[in-house]
Amino acid sequence: MEGYQKETSTNVVEVVRPAGTDLNMAEIPKYTTFNVVLDSGAGAHVMNARDCKGYPIKESEMLKMGASFKAANGTAIKHHGQVELNILVKDSAGRKRPITSKFEAADVTKALWSVGLICDAGLNAKFDSKRAVIVDAKGVEVMSVHRANRSLYIAEVEIANPDHEDFRRQGA
Repeated sequence: MEGYQKETSTNVVEVVRPAGTDLNMAEIPKYTTFNVVLDSGAGAHVMNARDCKGYPIKESEMLKMGASFKAANGTAIKHHGQVELNILVKDSAGRKRPITSKFEAADVTKALWSVGLICDAGLNAKFDSKRAVIVDAKGVEVMSVHRANRSLYIAEVEIANPDHEDFRRQGA
């Protein structure tokens, strides 16, 4: 395109900007926000691969074993592997806490955190009619999750954006 310059990031994203303009890091958010549903019936933490762009997706034990995910109607859901994310979660006072969490990347419509896996990691999940609270073994609150419309328990979390200059690649 005449009068435009192309910039290609390592994330298979092409940014086209007017010629002569520089990419301003202030324009790139440090974190992106998305929702994760606490799910007592999920056997794995799972999210859509498009929600973790820029993070390496690696072959997981589940993928090696040939395990797959199925939709409610029984159709198979494509499984891509596992991704480890740098996430900020909020406690009930609004304080943000950094955590890492491994998710299976699959073509799902909602990101799910398995309550069973959370408890297997030594944390406890406490539910009431308005929210769920995740606490560590000492009873210290790690995260608070609101209940939406007397239905799903949904955590709004922030993922570190790999395109931001402050992001440090895992293993680098």
